[in-house]
Amino acid sequence: MDNTMTERKKDPLLEACVGDFQLTQKLGAGSLGATYVARSREGGRRIAVKVMDDHLIKDPGTPERYLQRTRSIQHLKHPNLIELLDFDQLETGEFYLSMEYLEGEPFSMRMQRRKIRLAEMMTLLEQVCDVLTRGHSRKIIHRNLKPSNIFLATIGKEKVYKIMDFGVIKAPRPGRDGNSRPGSPGTSDPFFGTAVYLSPELARGEESRVGPHSDIYSLGVILYKILTDQFPIYGSTIEEVAAYHAVRDAMPLRDYNPGVPESVAEVVMKCLERDVDERFSSPMELFFEFQGACAGLPVDLSFDGTLVGSQAISLSNTRSNPRIRMEDLPGATPGTAMPSTPGTPTGTAPNAAPAEKTAGHAVKSPASAEKTAGHAVKSPASAEKTTGVPEKEK
Repeated sequence: MDNTMTERKKDPLLEACVGDFQLTQKLGAGSLGATYVARSREGGRRIAVKVMDDHLIKDPGTPERYLQRTRSIQHLKHPNLIELLDFDQLETGEFYLSMEYLEGEPFSMRMQRRKIRLAEMMTLLEQVCDVLTRGHSRKIIHRNLKPSNIFLATIGKEKVYKIMDFGVIKAPRPGRDGNSRPGSPGTSDPFFGTAVYLSPELARGEESRVGPHSDIYSLGVILYKILTDQFPIYGSTIEEVAAYHAVRDAMPLRDYNPGVPESVAEVVMKCLERDVDERFSSPMELFFEFQGACAGLPVDLSFDGTLVGSQAISLSNTRSNPRIRMEDLPGATPGTAMPSTPGTPTGTAPNAAPAEKTAGHAVKSPASAEKTAGHAVKSPASAEKTTGVPEKEK
């Protein structure tokens, strides 16, 4: 029996039909569901199809909310936004979300190779900020921005950054034209996201304070990671990381990499202010401030945790991990201290990696943060390079 027949026996969804398309290959699975390649039965056109896990659709109102969100995203129509095609139900009962199929790789894979040039950072920030501005103008907040939710697509001879995985967006109810209806409340489910990119207001469970500034905070974490190869927070568990976001200030960027110009570091640190009013007021304000801070720097300057010609200071052996208490989080039971793990900040040692990799934090109950990834696909390297769907955070 060949591998194809074996694969089909193991996965009954293979060969299922989505309109004129047929599921032909499974790319991977995450906490939101499994993702497949589907090909049209005539012409061979490919799309990506995410089949939602049953646990996401327990509430009878959930399919309607996903449909509303899909319509909201469809009406944004932005070149730096992955195109969502449909939200519907398979004949076997499973709900699915179909989207355009992209050639390329998640930005998380690009970051692993390091040496990201200043010109790349400027292009990334401009395109991501532009599409976020479009979404924010319609009161659509992503809430789960991270490198694996930014896809570096190859379209013809161009490289284009595309935002994807709006499974946890906060969006108002759309009207018939796709625009938000006046006074319509935002719709969102309990949040599952990647702890190291979590905004303080999400970490504290303050849903009413989640807004454009929440996405700006996550962008700040991405920029910080590019410039230092570190994260701005400490913690070796999801709970520790979420608590740090909630109650402590980000580590000064130049403590990790003094080679970063002070003007650039100031822009990134402003994104990471715990007080939402102290952050940039819009994504494009962030972009223009970053652009101004980089004026005069060579565009081919590359970042690898250090600037070219400089040497970063590693704090992994000189600073102990502050004790973060669970009681610091609103709603936690007093006197329940979190386990202290002295030694290394998140992202600097193997024992810190789970805080990023397991990446699932249920904000409504921070004391029992879930250990599941809040994104779509855990796919093999060969699939990650050819799918328009996010892979599991490295």
